[in-house]
Amino acid sequence: MIYDEFVDFLAREIPPQASIDFRPSPELEARLEELLSANSRGELSRDEQRELEQFRMLEHVLRLLKAKARQSILATPAKAA
Repeated sequence: MIYDEFVDFLAREIPPQASIDFRPSPELEARLEELLSANSRGELSRDEQRELEQFRMLEHVLRLLKAKARQSILATPAKAA
């Protein structure tokens, strides 16, 4: 998959828990909601269509990254207390 190399790099560089905890800002979430709403009404401009597609691509990368982070955490032996 085209994203694998990039996601593998991010997974090596970002602590697993930080990847899992990442959330977009409220402003970014609001913008995504605006785009999704306009899309459902068929009212997106070409620029907005490209912007929504970028959101979708980034969401896919984040899902892959978070999955790798969860696998990494599960594979790490727990430290004795």
